[in-house]
Amino acid sequence: MLPEVNEAYFKGINLIPNAEQSYIDIPKAIEEYTPDFYMNVFGYEFYKSLQDNYDSGVTDSIYYKIMHGSEFTVSGAVYKWDGLINDREISALADYIWLEYIEEIWNNTTVGGVVQIVPTESKQDSRFQRLAKVSNRMEKQIEMLYNFIYYSTDSELESVKNADYPYKFKELNWLGI
Repeated sequence: MLPEVNEAYFKGINLIPNAEQSYIDIPKAIEEYTPDFYMNVFGYEFYKSLQDNYDSGVTDSIYYKIMHGSEFTVSGAVYKWDGLINDREISALADYIWLEYIEEIWNNTTVGGVVQIVPTESKQDSRFQRLAKVSNRMEKQIEMLYNFIYYSTDSELESVKNADYPYKFKELNWLGI
């Protein structure tokens, strides 16, 4: 079984508001959107291979390194891929889950009806700015993941290297376009 992100990853710019409320179900969102992330980023074939071959006890395998990070070298310069699961608790996987889940919960309706926002009591935080920030951070992390894969010498990644990456970069601006 692949390791998963948890509630701790949803902080800062990808904070899920009212996470303590019963109608916010972060574990369900993690379960629902994690497979989508893997299939969108790696394609189905490599996602299945990752599921079948990941072993948390084999730290030198490429599957472990994709999940937990590793250094790699490009033209003599050393770079660091942080992994999808890491101590910094910043992950393209968590950002993807946030982007998908926030659309379900990020609105101005409540159990009691529609909420009228009082500007004097509200902190201005543009929805589009947050969406763009999280999306751009996720895409930079995915780009680093693709660089890690491309420059890896592991023969198990040849099929991924030779395929077009299924994920298409969007690079949103602050308006979300």
